[in-house]
Amino acid sequence: MQTSTKRTLKYIGKNDLFKEVMEKLSTNHEMTNKEKSFILSCGIAFFNEYKKDKRHLTYADISYYIFLKYSLQYKDYRPLFDFAVNFGFYPIVKTILKNDLLDSFSVENSLIDNKINKYRHGSGYIETFHQFEERNLFIDDASDQKSYIAPTSFGKSSVIAEYIENIPEYASKKIAIIVPTKSLLMQTYKSIRDSQINSNIIIHDDMHKDDMSFIAIFTQERALRLSNKEVLFDVLIIDEAHKIFEKGRGILLSRLLRKNYILNNDQKVIYLSPLVEDSNNLIINTGQQITSHEIHFNLKEPEFFEYQEKTKKVYQYNRFVDDFYNKDEEYENIFSYIKEKSQNKNFIFENNPHDIEKMSYKICNSGYFNLHQEDLELRKLKNILSDMEGTPIVHTPLDTHILTN
Repeated sequence: MQTSTKRTLKYIGKNDLFKEVMEKLSTNHEMTNKEKSFILSCGIAFFNEYKKDKRHLTYADISYYIFLKYSLQYKDYRPLFDFAVNFGFYPIVKTILKNDLLDSFSVENSLIDNKINKYRHGSGYIETFHQFEERNLFIDDASDQKSYIAPTSFGKSSVIAEYIENIPEYASKKIAIIVPTKSLLMQTYKSIRDSQINSNIIIHDDMHKDDMSFIAIFTQERALRLSNKEVLFDVLIIDEAHKIFEKGRGILLSRLLRKNYILNNDQKVIYLSPLVEDSNNLIINTGQQITSHEIHFNLKEPEFFEYQEKTKKVYQYNRFVDDFYNKDEEYENIFSYIKEKSQNKNFIFENNPHDIEKMSYKICNSGYFNLHQEDLELRKLKNILSDMEGTPIVHTPLDTHILTN
């Protein structure tokens, strides 16, 4: 968030009416008609400020937040629809029209529905305007080094495949896709295998038999081992490129890039990430230039909640006005909170394998969850991971299986 934008939002956030209505909107409390009109007008005003100067991305974000929250709370999808049409959030437009969520049908809506089919990627999903534009610019860009920065779930796997397919005579090239961990290796392998790419695919340096061409899906360790055998790569695709800043991976990637450049100074290097704000931060050599292709806007709008063990209360955080709202909810402990709030897919994050195992024991022994039943899906996953060259599996009473890299 730009400093000037942050300062403006902080100032607006002190306005009593805005503060009160923003809290009601965030926490899904009922608003009066006057308050509804006020907050929608705020959404329009923020969007107009973004259109005046498109460097102020946060104004577009908060505008989207207001229309999204309002439309979901009151099942009135017209504000969200109008925003999505004007901003190019075409997947939302398509969903609203497909599910007949507007009060009335119009010829204009039918024309809009037909128009956005232009943004369908192949025979699959509808892209946003920014996604469509940047993906095509990225594919057509002939730079030796370039980046594609996009939020999670914005089709980076399909972009990798499309990029490879557009490399002239790709079947005669040595191409390496570098992933940070073994767990991502198989996911990427399946994506490339299921694409239209017709090339030899290897996933371990031991699989290389003096091949003249291949697509290698490697961790940085495997790629460096092959590079040390004087095998050069024509193209290096660095997935999860933000992890180049990590101490261990960064050193290995730097060695790989430098070693491969010595072997092949015509190498092409592609960086993909959902988290890098400035592609210049990826530069590791003097004189290195990276052409950047960035998608700044995300269809997903997260909501943040904090459970405080001391007070046993829950608070909701609004990132735009930097404020916490008391949810008037109390829970006996963190495990009762997790049980109450858990849905079909849940992710509990801990920072290292030891803490993961420790938390697993705590959850298992809390008495809030029935976790001792055999789970065939977890058993299948464990077997897949075990087949990945003897990858160690840490066993816990939860039958939680943790990759150690």
